[in-house]
Amino acid sequence: MEPQKIKSLRKKLSISLKEAIELLKKHNGNIEASEEEFHDKKINEICKATECDKDKAKKSYEKFNFNTEKAIKEINNEQKILTIGNQRIAKNSIGFVLWFEDDKGEPFKNKKRNDIFIPTEDFDFIKEEFESNCSENFDITFNNYFDRNECKLILKALEKKNSKTQNQEKFLNDLKEWMNENLKFVGTLVVYGNL
Repeated sequence: MEPQKIKSLRKKLSISLKEAIELLKKHNGNIEASEEEFHDKKINEICKATECDKDKAKKSYEKFNFNTEKAIKEINNEQKILTIGNQRIAKNSIGFVLWFEDDKGEPFKNKKRNDIFIPTEDFDFIKEEFESNCSENFDITFNNYFDRNECKLILKALEKKNSKTQNQEKFLNDLKEWMNENLKFVGTLVVYGNL
């Protein structure tokens, strides 16, 4: 293996001597192919850690000058948007933010940001299930609190909900999965309307 190629690859990627040699051997001394495999591996690591697609991982990876850790942190700190359609949602859209709180009233967070945003027109599809299980009047402009039992009633109502399209079915399944996952750890759901 040519020492100059090893040196060049290590300078570009800031990797160990052993890793540089392995990549170059695998790609018959081709620096570009070695570099491409290295970056593809890092992008796959980001996808695995964040459960995002390759395009999103690559964009964040490049934004942070190939820093995997920063890319993962940025993606994990993004608010998840649940929508029935595939439309893009503006940052200042009107809708509902849902999150779970712990016993101290603090938002629950594991390794990812854990709140979701549902645009008003999509929340309208499930609004009745929340309103009918709210111990007080459901407020579209402020916080609504649901304890564990109310959450279970909402989930039962969502199970019975008929969806007319595959997008509605996916929306319902994603919402139920998110709620069930959080209910393993905490029991208070907050639904905030930002009208």
